[in-house]
Amino acid sequence: MKLPTTNEEMEAIYDRYVRPLEQEHWSKFVAVSLDGRVLLGDDREEVANEALCQFGSSNFVMMWVGLKAVGKIRESVISEQRC
Repeated sequence: MKLPTTNEEMEAIYDRYVRPLEQEHWSKFVAVSLDGRVLLGDDREEVANEALCQFGSSNFVMMWVGLKAVGKIRESVISEQRC
């Protein structure tokens, strides 16, 4: 998988990796790595920081289970905590 650049590519990632989580993890934040690994949590910043540690910068997308609308997380949103 490559980083998505279109809404259609984001929807495809959601459908493949996030939709199966809806029943048990509705409204959780999720990071999906380029190789399909998934991290879940209640706190966006915590999930983003863990994804940076495990997947590396620019190697994942953030989503919210149950909501297809997504956005980019700026580095300034992510705390200075590092791995």
